[in-house]
Amino acid sequence: MADDRKYKQALSKTLKALRGARTQKEVAAAAGIPTSTWCKIEQGRQLPRDLTFARIAEALARSVPELEQIVSRSILSELAGAPASGSTLSRGPAGAHRGGQEALDLTGVPESAAQRLATTLGTIGALHRQLDGLELDIHSLCREFQALAHGDEQ
Repeated sequence: MADDRKYKQALSKTLKALRGARTQKEVAAAAGIPTSTWCKIEQGRQLPRDLTFARIAEALARSVPELEQIVSRSILSELAGAPASGSTLSRGPAGAHRGGQEALDLTGVPESAAQRLATTLGTIGALHRQLDGLELDIHSLCREFQALAHGDEQ
């Protein structure tokens, strides 16, 4: 499938970059998978299952969401460099308008990658909301401390 091809290419580039100077055999052993499986995934000939993806992430000293985000960024940067190809694909948060920006064109991105991207963006959105709440709490606490400090001075 063409969709899987883009994801496989992005994953391949990501794994090669993150592997660095280590050999395929070394990283495969660290991930607890056969070297032949690692080679197929790194060459873009095979997609890893979820458990294998998690093992690969761990072997590369990354979390699953972090590795997914790196792969998603690779896909998005490739898409951003490509000419627009029609209408945007609306798949949850990935297709939503954010901060006045146009929706991302995810045409050609496999469903699994779009779901991972949507999950990642959803998590980022939730973290932003939590940070906004914490910021308000901190400002409130600062005002209370300032009021107490000024009350002690009087």
